[in-house]
Order: sequence, then structure tokens, then C-alpha cells
Amino acid sequence: MIRFIRSLAQRFQSQSTTTPCVLDNRTAPEQITSVDQPALAWSSVLSTRQGYPFADWQAITKWLGTIKGERAQELTWMTCQQGWLLHLKQALGPQFHLQESGKAMLLSSLAPNVAKATLDYIEQTRRRLFGLLESIARPDSPGKVLMVVFDDADQYYRYVCQYYPDKGKFALSSGMYIYHGCGHFVTTKADLAMIEPIIVHEMAHSVLSYLPLPVWLNEGIAVSSERRLAGVSAPKADLREQHRQIWNDQTIQQFWSGDAFMASELSLLAYDLAQTVVEQLARDWHGFRRFVAAAHRDNAGQIAAADILGIDLGRFVALIMTKDEDTDWSPQPHRWATSTNKPELVAVI
Repeated sequence: MIRFIRSLAQRFQSQSTTTPCVLDNRTAPEQITSVDQPALAWSSVLSTRQGYPFADWQAITKWLGTIKGERAQELTWMTCQQGWLLHLKQALGPQFHLQESGKAMLLSSLAPNVAKATLDYIEQTRRRLFGLLESIARPDSPGKVLMVVFDDADQYYRYVCQYYPDKGKFALSSGMYIYHGCGHFVTTKADLAMIEPIIVHEMAHSVLSYLPLPVWLNEGIAVSSERRLAGVSAPKADLREQHRQIWNDQTIQQFWSGDAFMASELSLLAYDLAQTVVEQLARDWHGFRRFVAAAHRDNAGQIAAADILGIDLGRFVALIMTKDEDTDWSPQPHRWATSTNKPELVAVI
């Protein structure tokens, strides 16, 4: 761990001479101000759950819409981002620091050199992802990239549980991109050695969040990006046999609906299968870009695959798994009792 922290800090020491602004001397603001509109009190848009402040971003966005001029709205939005993080910093304790660079904000108790390296990596990853995903990627908001690094798993899960359904079994994670309201990354210090793939993976989600993607496609692109940009090794070879054993006409519907990615017994194989399917489809990059732009979570991308790529998704996956020709694995939305194909959050690793 210490070796990783040193290498992360040293890697960016020569690449960036910009020192992030440390906002520890600022208290959590009482209101959001605007030149041409009455101030909005934070107390009217904040609620406390599990000891953390959660903002009513819908109300904040509505108020922002009354401000004249796109640039004024963008600057005020960044003020809102900063204000909310200062309220969260206050809740987390004095050991936490809010640091800000040109494109990102980081709330953590990391050592200053590690925090700076993390901010630099966030900005570098953003540039590389836009190059890798070309015309598919878009900024998810006009503001800055936000990341919160919690001290431990208890802090982390008390926070992220607010974005999960009330009932169900869910896979463990070490990082998430939450794009409900104000998009932001979350992870823990205990998983700092995994911070690079987490940033790549979750930022891939953030730059695709404007699209109504099926979970499998969203995750497949994120895992593929993670392996290409962060050098994450491929899964063990014995997964192929596990794939053959676990996927059938029932479990494959959990893959298409997105439920497999939240189920602990299926999640590892679901992520691996999604990555495999995406990399196979992306061999025709021009067609794949059009498919991504048209795919919809309501049908797991089946209609777009037929119209643009000329394939049946179920048959395509069955061939990858070397199943019989008559295997019917096509997405069947009417069989999805509950669907995870919705954009509240995406968990990883």
C-alpha cells in the first residue's frame, strides 16, 4: 500500500505544477447566492440521513434555471457542488479536507501529496476517456468532477445504502459512480490501491450517463475502458467454464435486465460477460458507436442491435458461450419482474 501511494504521488509530481486549492478554512455555507435571484437557503434543500447531508438536487436545479445566462448557471452550479461537499465535510469530521483543481473536487482525509495525485489522475483520465470513447462520451454536468473517499467501509456503506432499493441482495463494492442529482464518485481509503481502475470505470459511467443504456452495455464499456486505461488484468481462464454452467434461459434474463450485476452470486460473471460482448461488438467501431447511441434499457438494446448491427443479441451471446443453435437467449422484458436497468447508481469491483 505504501509503495502504491508513493508511486502514485511521484507519477504526477513532474506532470503537474498546479497546486490544488485547499478549502479547509471555509465553513459550510448557509445559502446559495446569485446576482439576479434571491438566495436559496441550504436548510431548505438539505436532509440528514445516516448522519450525512443529502441535497434535493431537483429543487436546486429548478432554482438554477431561474438564473440568467448559461455561464452564470455553470458558475453557480459549481458553487452548489462546493457547498454540498463542505456540508458533507462538516458531517465527516475535521480529518477530512476539501481540495479543488481546475476540473475536479476531492473530499478525503488523504495525505496532501496523495490527494493531489488523485486529482491529477482524475483530470488525466477524463482526457483519455474522451479520446478512447470519441463521439460517445459527454460531460455529465457543466460543473467539476466530484470524488469522495470515505475513511472506511462503515462510512461508505452508510452513505451508499441511501441509493439502493429498500429490499434485495446486493453485491459488495469498493467504488461507485452515483449520478442521481449531482454526479459524484465514492470509494474508501482501504481500497486506495484500486483507485485507478475505480476512477476509470466510474468516470466511464459518468460520461455515458446522458444515454439510457442497458446495464450490461454500460458496465461492459466501463470494464473495457478500465482494462485499457488502467491496465487491469483479465479474469482467470476458469471463468469460461463457470459461464457455461451458470448461464441458462432464466439467468440470462437477469443479465439483460441488469439484476445479475447486483446479485452477489452472478455479479462477477455478469461483468465479465458484459465486457466480452462489448469488445466483440466494438470490433466494428462505427456500427458500435451508432448502436450505443440508440440502445435503450427498456429492451436491453435488442431493437438497436437488430436495426443497426443486424444481429439478435441473445443469439450473439449464445454463440459466444458455444450454445446450441436453437438456444433462445433473446432479451424478454416481460419476464423481468424487477429491473435494475435504471440510472440511480452503478457499483463496481
